Amino acid sequence: MQAKQMFSWMNPKLEVRETGHYGKGVYATDAIAANEMLFVMGGYVLTIEDENNLRGVVADKPIEISEQFSIGPRRPSDLARMPQHYINHSCEPNVGFKGQIFLQAMRRIESGEEITYDYAMSMHPNPESSSFFTMECRCGRPDCRSIVTENDWQIPKLQQRYDGWFQWFLQEKIDRAKRDRVASHGSIKLDKPEAGSKTLRGGRGVFVREQVRAGERLAIFGGYVMPIAEEPELPGNHSDFALQVDEYFVLGLRCEHELGGADYFNHSCNPNAGIRGQIFLDAMRDIAPDEEITFDYAMVLYGAEGIPPYKLECHCGSPNCRGRVTDSDWLLPELQQRYHGYFSWFLQEKIDRMRHAAP
Repeated sequence: MQAKQMFSWMNPKLEVRETGHYGKGVYATDAIAANEMLFVMGGYVLTIEDENNLRGVVADKPIEISEQFSIGPRRPSDLARMPQHYINHSCEPNVGFKGQIFLQAMRRIESGEEITYDYAMSMHPNPESSSFFTMECRCGRPDCRSIVTENDWQIPKLQQRYDGWFQWFLQEKIDRAKRDRVASHGSIKLDKPEAGSKTLRGGRGVFVREQVRAGERLAIFGGYVMPIAEEPELPGNHSDFALQVDEYFVLGLRCEHELGGADYFNHSCNPNAGIRGQIFLDAMRDIAPDEEITFDYAMVLYGAEGIPPYKLECHCGSPNCRGRVTDSDWLLPELQQRYHGYFSWFLQEKIDRMRHAAP
């Protein structure tokens, strides 16, 4: 599995400074509107084993993005580039998660106010972890739980209060449990993809070395977090390797030597892999050895205002080949049905909202 470092973006209305009573924190230097983007989180993508090997000040910094992976620093010097790790816990937070790597304002935040989120929004126990997180809380809020643990995400009161603000993987678990309740009343292999092999159509692609089972994780995308408006300014053909993670942000590369295996996944109108969350690529079905791994670019492309439209002549050879791939293909009802659950989080949320609004 390919995984790279990502570099954080922080809203310019924020600053990191001393709290005066529990180390550093993040503060608003200007008023922030509800739902305003505050962070696009970056860092190293860490496995549970990586986390177990962390020591010192970075040991409790990783933020979980799934049951098996987190984003965090490897050494204290990394923290300056990953300012989201200075956000402190509160039992009455003003910030929550959207997808895997976004932190947004849950309400209006006044200038001078500290930025906080509830650690229950992202923490989940794992039997492979060498520690169980527990923390004494002194946030002073009326609803202060006094003790914060990895199991707090299961508290029904918090699930109701933070609905839509949990980390993607936890929100999905909570939503699935809800659906199961309604219905009842009515090993990851990291070395499978092989990058850089030549495709039948020329160029390079990613191929399977061993049998892959449906649902297996194939890659974790990384890069520099940057506004999509900066994508056309990337040198050479680097804009071709940018992955859209929101209407306004992409993960991109700045140097040729940063290219990795995850940058060679090609498009197909009949893909065998799909996007989970914002930066995971999972197998949609069993994939045989020597088969190329592909995903449909419709799963991530969205036409951003002020950016030239995306168009790609497609020669994938699939019976259902669309001939041309555009940044509006996600609107096609056939694709919305076929790829449900495999669109990037921000597109899946748009599709679900449209579906619920339909008469």
